[in-house]
Amino acid sequence: MPQPTYQRIFLQQAAALPTTGCHLRLSMGPHATQVTVVHPESQRCLLLGSYAVQDDTQLSTLLADLPVPTALRWAQVTVLLRNQHFSLLPPSLLPPDTADACVRALATPPLHATTYQYIHHDLGVNFIFSAPPSVAQWLAHSFADTPTLLLHQGSALLHNCAQHPQAAAGPQLHVVAEANHVHLLVFAQQGLRYYNRFAYADAAELLKYTLTAAHLLALDLEQV
Repeated sequence: MPQPTYQRIFLQQAAALPTTGCHLRLSMGPHATQVTVVHPESQRCLLLGSYAVQDDTQLSTLLADLPVPTALRWAQVTVLLRNQHFSLLPPSLLPPDTADACVRALATPPLHATTYQYIHHDLGVNFIFSAPPSVAQWLAHSFADTPTLLLHQGSALLHNCAQHPQAAAGPQLHVVAEANHVHLLVFAQQGLRYYNRFAYADAAELLKYTLTAAHLLALDLEQV
């Protein structure tokens, strides 16, 4: 049974969790899966934890171990992939007759991976990514009667940062730092200008990537 890599945070007792309207979000990385249960109607995060799950074969065990009511019915289940197998491209540059080949080449998928694409129509961006086919199969099999989404973590960040109240005033630099990776996003009045995900070893390297992106885009860090 997967064990938490750090102490789970319970904002609600299991008995107090609503049995409808909850969203389950699984953020899958190479060494751990982050689990979040949210209730959008009341804008509450009900459960947050990180589990030492190495691949999708352990996900069913993880879910069975979650301290949620047995009567709970998920309103939506989202799997976010945290990997470097992605690329961004304007949809207009993907001709229909060559789209599959282009997508597969751009995502640089590992062996036996499946390539996916998600179009952010509001940003004019096609987010191309790859994942083991077993992830999508597990998602469809385990939640046959529940709306599901399979996305790259970067897609979720693009969507959320674009909703920021000042995103239209730009330029705006978003730095989203995790334990070993940092996401850099830049928005301006014309929309998304930059997104990338970097691995970093220390604070100096994180700062280097941030300053390099700002320099390439001619950003005045005192004004963003």
